[in-house]
Amino acid sequence: MENSIPEMHIFLNNNKWAEMIQNAQVNTLVKKEKYSTEASMKFIDKNIEETYEIKFSLMGNYTRLLSKPGYNIFIKGTNKTLHGTKNFNLKSDATDPTMLRSKLTADILEKSGLITIEVGYSELYINENYMGFWVVSDVIDEYWIKRKFKNINNVETLYKCENSYHIRFEDESAKNGCINSNSNYINNKIPLNFYLNDKLYYKNFVDQVNLANTREDLEKIMDVDNFIKYMAWEWLVGSYDHFLGYYGHNYFWYQQPNKKWIYIPFDFGEIKKLISPYIIKDRKFNAGKINKIALFDFKYNYENFVKNTEYVFFKDNKNHIKSYGIKDWIRKRYNSAAAYYGINTNSISNDERHKLIEPRPKKKFISYETKITSSRCRRKRNICYMKFKNSLPIYNPNDKYFDENIPYLGINQYNKEIN
Repeated sequence: MENSIPEMHIFLNNNKWAEMIQNAQVNTLVKKEKYSTEASMKFIDKNIEETYEIKFSLMGNYTRLLSKPGYNIFIKGTNKTLHGTKNFNLKSDATDPTMLRSKLTADILEKSGLITIEVGYSELYINENYMGFWVVSDVIDEYWIKRKFKNINNVETLYKCENSYHIRFEDESAKNGCINSNSNYINNKIPLNFYLNDKLYYKNFVDQVNLANTREDLEKIMDVDNFIKYMAWEWLVGSYDHFLGYYGHNYFWYQQPNKKWIYIPFDFGEIKKLISPYIIKDRKFNAGKINKIALFDFKYNYENFVKNTEYVFFKDNKNHIKSYGIKDWIRKRYNSAAAYYGINTNSISNDERHKLIEPRPKKKFISYETKITSSRCRRKRNICYMKFKNSLPIYNPNDKYFDENIPYLGINQYNKEIN
């Protein structure tokens, strides 16, 4: 799905589809049973067709409040996968005018040497009715772990931290906010146990983190470099839905076979050119909006997509969503971090550009926030375009800069060590 946009054609009984639509009529966060049904899928990519038997479900939680809710697809059959993927989600990413943020995030994490879900795109048809353009992403589960690791037969220590808010270690809320993702171990709520040095008794992972006094203490039980780099990523992108964010959830802890725990978050140019015609089609027909009583109905158009991929910030007054221009946000956030940590952003030398300045300069604080000087609102769509003071100058990329160095951290480091 990197260089083309495939099609997914789902076929299911008309009565079952009607039941699913009825089940999708949600406008509150009241817990509702997940609706699933048997179906078949035809996957078409570059004129090559493949067929699968699937379990087709509505996604849960926040996406149920959208007029265009998401779906989950599980490929049935032992050893049957869609190009290596057993379980994946189709998400409308309705809050993102660009539908680029999830894809860019996954690509940045991968380039940084961190383990991440794969993200792509697809058009969706249900019983041959066009349902729009969708973001496709992996589901982190036992099948995903087995694919990412080698020689793993049983996944017992993958814990999902999702349904609670503000899941923290210091107040021990992590003990109850995360559950085992393997249905065979669903009652094994944290303690996240591990056997230390093959001699000592089992210890609670959360307690061990809280008892640690030094980095060396933490390195005995978790991959610290892996965790720190994820935290840097969360700060740079302004994530509100993960460990550092306001909601403090949507991540996993997994104990690798080497007994070290790792952190795995989820739910997050040429790509823009590739998806543009599909964005036009999707927003022209408002396809896939089956929830007619939705709490949130986003009405972004193609103009919003184009402007928000650049430097234009706007807010949706009806749904209370703010969207910084992607390039504006990334550049200001990076410039702020570079000034504070002394990172060279001006050199044309590959050996110096984006590297630490030596000798080390004094730390400088440059705010990435700027004052809004004017706004222009469109009442029909309840969207306001905002203008900032001190706009950034035009950025001209250095075409000669090239750095393919990828560090090995987390799962990548583990796999490197066992090879």
